[in-house]
Amino acid sequence: MTLTPETLVLLSLGLPLMACLACMLFAKQQNLRDGLTFLAAIALFAVVVNILQVFEGGTAIEASWWRFAPGIEIAFKIEPLGLVFALVASSLWIATHVYGIGYMRGNKEKKHARFFACFAFAIFATMGIAFSANLLTLFLFYELLTVSTYPLVAHKETDEAKAGGRTYLGILMSTSIVFLLTAVVWTYVITGTMDFTPGGILTGKTEGGFLAILLALFAFGIGKA
Repeated sequence: MTLTPETLVLLSLGLPLMACLACMLFAKQQNLRDGLTFLAAIALFAVVVNILQVFEGGTAIEASWWRFAPGIEIAFKIEPLGLVFALVASSLWIATHVYGIGYMRGNKEKKHARFFACFAFAIFATMGIAFSANLLTLFLFYELLTVSTYPLVAHKETDEAKAGGRTYLGILMSTSIVFLLTAVVWTYVITGTMDFTPGGILTGKTEGGFLAILLALFAFGIGKA
């Protein structure tokens, strides 16, 4: 059965989510849990490679999840830089999962299921970032990535780990909401769209000092990365 390009994009998001669910459902069956997650990681890489082949064939690949209003929707679109990002992230998931299994078991860490579930969800958010078609989608998945990686930072649950987690979450959430979200809303007010467009969407819309301020908001909003 040949999958449509749109299905491939949605599958690239669905596989990490299914792995996240499997980690929670089979929390106490570690071999089954880790095996299913490993298979999901391999499958994700295969899907992204398939997307690459379709994209190189000249097919435009787009998918939409939810439309709130004209020009405001959660949507995905394949473009070269995002595809490279997705290829790197999906391939590294295979390697880091194997390493993670050895590390967690070798060091007798607790709450393996939570760790791997959050890691899988972070991969889901990463795929959303890589394939985002507009600023709204990018922002939402950026925030999901921040939230999903907090438990990884505070995993050991020591006072030091919890304090580090709170600092991590506070800095990342505050900068994105104060700077990045402001830049996203401002861009939409100026242009009437948030779609990523070749050549940009700001030409003739703003210039000079306002453009410099907008650039600074975006830079500080994502500088945490």
